[in-house]
Amino acid sequence: MRWPSIAVEESPEASRWALWLAAAVLIGVVFWLASQVVLMLFGAVLFAVFLRGLSDWTSRRLHISENWSLAAVVVFLTAVCAGLTWLLAPQVARQVDQLVEVFPQTLDRFTAVLRQYEWGAWLLDRASDGANGDTGVLSSGVGLVGGIFSSSIAAIVNFALVLIIGLYLAAEARMYQRGLLRMAPPAKRERAAEVLDASGAALRGWLLGKVLSMTVSGVLSFIGLVILDVRLALTMAVLTALLAFIPNLGAILSVIPPVLLAWADDPWKALYVLIFYIGLQNVEGVVITPMIQRRTASLPPALLMSTQLFMAAFFGSFGLLLAEPLGALGIVLVKMLYVEDTLGDSVSAPPLGAESDGSVAGVAQS
Repeated sequence: MRWPSIAVEESPEASRWALWLAAAVLIGVVFWLASQVVLMLFGAVLFAVFLRGLSDWTSRRLHISENWSLAAVVVFLTAVCAGLTWLLAPQVARQVDQLVEVFPQTLDRFTAVLRQYEWGAWLLDRASDGANGDTGVLSSGVGLVGGIFSSSIAAIVNFALVLIIGLYLAAEARMYQRGLLRMAPPAKRERAAEVLDASGAALRGWLLGKVLSMTVSGVLSFIGLVILDVRLALTMAVLTALLAFIPNLGAILSVIPPVLLAWADDPWKALYVLIFYIGLQNVEGVVITPMIQRRTASLPPALLMSTQLFMAAFFGSFGLLLAEPLGALGIVLVKMLYVEDTLGDSVSAPPLGAESDGSVAGVAQS
């Protein structure tokens, strides 16, 4: 007995959705299996975007070629880093040594004060469960903050690879852009170029705002800690600037060391330092954050924190560091590729910046 054959006609729309689904699954599998490598490559892309943004601005202002402007930017940044290292590294190194000596004493004094209160003793007893001693969890927290300064051979090698790959990407940006556009169907290359332009603009705006935010946080914290006569003010300011790279969590972690150091001198001083940092974070939220949001696709707080939790849970500290730029990039891609192209709705793309000479739209025509 022969069963009647049924001809199944597959619509182009279904085929396209199947292709998108297969691509998404493949990308997810690759990302999961080689997450650290993918995150390192994204870090290299961020560095390349940073270099290209500076070199394009230099090229327009000085009217020199892109290669010469990139070389000038690299030399300038190298000189700045070398100068800051020469000026600050010895003093920061001495203060870090003092910090290692002071912190255990500060923690002992802090826990002794907490032990005087019933709720403090209860809290320390709960915190010490599964740890050695009363300061087990506190020491772990301090170790987390101190880990910003610690380094290993693997971390140094990974950081160097990110810089080298980013430099190569910045030097041959046009070639890599053309390669990406060649992967798109000819009819879609102009749209792909627009997506690349918008993605690059979002990342450049995010980087600009983040560098500004970190600089302002470090300078203001140094001034405030000096006025409050807190020990190791320079080291605490450098730590504050570095932790400002991590939204939300970084602001909380940056408060702990200076408050504990101030507590070792006077509990009232610790209260003043806490109030100062709260005011500093409010100023940053009122002044700096709106500037960042005008330059790039901003993440709503709930979405940003959810992205941070997801990236930290699945990809560790490196994922936490890159959660915000990945989220900003994801918003651009969802708006342009899904909301506009798939759903057909019109949404305002993030501003591409006042300068658009560095765009890749012209590459799509080649």
